[in-house]
Amino acid sequence: MSPISNKSSGAQFENEQIVAPEAKRLLRKTRPIYLLPKGRSERDLKALGSGFFLRYLNRTVLVTASHVTRELEFGDLYVPTTGGSIESIGGRFYHTGLRSQPAEADRIDLAFIELPTELAARLPRDDYFTAAECDVADSFHEKSHYLICGWPGKRNQPNPWKPGSLPRAPISYLDSAHPPAAYAKYDLSSSTHYAVRFDPKRVMDDQGRLIRPPLLFGVSGSPCLFFHRYASRTDLQTLRIPKLVGVTIEVEKDAVVATRISLLFHLLKKCFEPSQTGARDLTGD
Repeated sequence: MSPISNKSSGAQFENEQIVAPEAKRLLRKTRPIYLLPKGRSERDLKALGSGFFLRYLNRTVLVTASHVTRELEFGDLYVPTTGGSIESIGGRFYHTGLRSQPAEADRIDLAFIELPTELAARLPRDDYFTAAECDVADSFHEKSHYLICGWPGKRNQPNPWKPGSLPRAPISYLDSAHPPAAYAKYDLSSSTHYAVRFDPKRVMDDQGRLIRPPLLFGVSGSPCLFFHRYASRTDLQTLRIPKLVGVTIEVEKDAVVATRISLLFHLLKKCFEPSQTGARDLTGD
């Protein structure tokens, strides 16, 4: 899909010199998620969603949206790992929501699976987030901007005639969040979610170029990061290291919705440290 020109040289500077370098680095920690339907060959891989690796204590987990893992009913989920390999991660996903309920009833919409020790050991340090790179206490400020990095399904759909070769067409998107008073419109609370303003004309590729607005099906499970707004376009030293603050779960007409990372940590603690929180009550598939 061809890029379109930026109307503002200032926006071009921002995208190429500030956003794109950080997006490239952060995209190393994210992965497209594919579905391989039961009984089908690798030629039938289907781009399904996004996810990212997170190191929690001495464990490494793949995090995504719960509704993405519902597709396990129809096949196996695969992710690119290391060295150009694409693998199905054994074990079970822990997720919010009941499978007996419609997917839209789960407004937290989080899921994770622990990576096998051998696979976790193979991941380079730049391929996963750590707790130190997360911010569970981020609060609304009108000048705060948030970065979404993900893998839209349409742009990353494998070519069935070229098995073993996966496209690489991620996107990044930067904007401010809606004020807390606006969250009732989405039946959400700013204490549990982010509603980042969405303008499809501002979606970028991994080179910082604006692209023709893609369908964003497939970005569910992407990381949502706090991206500090620099004081001026010439003062790049004020740019802070982005912090992971949420997990993208849906795209509305005018908002990208993410669940706060604090809820994910609460669920991880329930799963891996039940003595600290009481009974382990996550659902597992």
